Amino acid sequence: MSRGGPSAGLGSKRFLMKIKKDLPGFNRGGSKTSFQAEDSIFFQEWVASGQPQEQIPISAVCNARCLFCSNRMNPFPIKQNIFRDIEDVKLQLSLGSANFAGEIHMSDSLPGRISEGEAFLHPQFFEILALVREKYLANILHFTTNASMLDEPLVQKLAQFRPLEINISLHSTQPKLWARIFQRTEKPAKIALSSLSLLKKYHIDFTGTIVTLPMICGWDDIEKTFGFLADNGARSILLWWPGFSKKTPEGMKKEIECSWDEFQAFVKRMQNKFPKVPIVPQPNLSETLGLPIKRIMKFTLLGNLKTFGGAFLKVLWLASEAAYPDISRMVEQAAKSVSNEHHVFPVKNISYGGNIKVSGLLMVSDFLSAGKKALEIWPDTDLVLIPGMAFDAFFRDLQKTPAIKIPEILGRTAWLIFDNGAFHQIRGRGFVKPENDVKTTFEKILKFFDQSIQEEKFDAVSSIVASFPIPTSEGLLKKIEFRNFLKQAKPRFPSNTCFEKRILEKLDNNRILCMEDWHGKDTSTPFSRWLFFKKIGDNWKMEMLFFGQENGENESP
Repeated sequence: MSRGGPSAGLGSKRFLMKIKKDLPGFNRGGSKTSFQAEDSIFFQEWVASGQPQEQIPISAVCNARCLFCSNRMNPFPIKQNIFRDIEDVKLQLSLGSANFAGEIHMSDSLPGRISEGEAFLHPQFFEILALVREKYLANILHFTTNASMLDEPLVQKLAQFRPLEINISLHSTQPKLWARIFQRTEKPAKIALSSLSLLKKYHIDFTGTIVTLPMICGWDDIEKTFGFLADNGARSILLWWPGFSKKTPEGMKKEIECSWDEFQAFVKRMQNKFPKVPIVPQPNLSETLGLPIKRIMKFTLLGNLKTFGGAFLKVLWLASEAAYPDISRMVEQAAKSVSNEHHVFPVKNISYGGNIKVSGLLMVSDFLSAGKKALEIWPDTDLVLIPGMAFDAFFRDLQKTPAIKIPEILGRTAWLIFDNGAFHQIRGRGFVKPENDVKTTFEKILKFFDQSIQEEKFDAVSSIVASFPIPTSEGLLKKIEFRNFLKQAKPRFPSNTCFEKRILEKLDNNRILCMEDWHGKDTSTPFSRWLFFKKIGDNWKMEMLFFGQENGENESP
């Protein structure tokens, strides 16, 4: 497979047979051995990235050696040439919510310590696909591939698992150039080029990815490739500016180097020529424009222990080189309306070097190097702000160095800042009021719900309903029908009893499920109550309501 910094591997049957033989969970005879989740790098990284339900990577094996492959340019070793154990996939699926409705990516691998690979190479690919479909019946399954395996038999079999979206990495439509870039022969190039018509034939959606390599292909050929993807029905096209690190050989660097200004000009030219095709340039440096600078600044006006909960006097923003121009401009403008001082300092990526400038690839050592230089200019700084994008769910960088080393070594309070304006104080605590606790919020809502039913204020309950008709255990009910439904349910919840067990489950960022077990008139026969809530604006509204049967025959919706 291939993206802006894709994975590498060897394209031979002998190599794949060796990989399969050495798979964790298989012995030399091919029979299953015991599986332990703590031994799985895929599971560990899924946890470290915050258990994203949209990601189920299964392969770190590739059948190409792309010229721009990041594996050979990485400053630290990453796991590659391994397939994910099917038992590991089962475990992750068992932990996911069946109510998740988003896309599921089976090729991406975050936070970035595992090589991305060709999912189609997995020896149990279709068995895994059947397991995923068993849990997620209608979700779009997303794959990234160099398309060299997408012949008609495979595409025809894939079509049975729609809806799908395939991201085709295609950097030239000339077989000779394709073979040079992927370091393969022209035979798989022809399969890849033919795959687009096959995807259309079998009604499988696809997007395109082009790494712009003008020194190899020339801009005219890159434009032809863009047109080929667009004319064949690509839903969108990603354009990657090729990256290289200090470990990239000089000869290779000259081949893949691309002027940033020429890249930007090409993006604009394609946007004008193909206005109906969404274009996603990567890296997208305009993303920093959405950072709520003023909200972050307000937080810095409260919470300084040294000033008894007052403002931090001098605040240092450490920004990646890519984000620095926009962040410094926005901070300078917003700082005019606050009482404390704010300064921005660029963080050079010394770890990678080359032309790598984005926040997500910065290491703790890079922040320390920049922080020490900045403190020489502003020695009385009392708060350092660091982009949280550089760290995983355990606040470690890609080399697993914890962010806590930054305040320890710099000797200053440090906050991790996130895209929505939230922050995390790495060490110690301040006086900034935390966000509302979800559990407390729903305890209040449920208390209001029960009291309103007991007092027969059914219209009050209707006020917290997201919309009518509302799905219930009695079917879709309009407002009057819902009122009668609540009235009939009142005897089930006498004022002198309480639920035995309550579980709140976060389905996604905007949905919460509350599951309760209650005793009915006969205390030996419990029944359940399921309440689904949806966030609309700043308020939580009831989306669905289900009561289990007292005879135990239907205790869940």
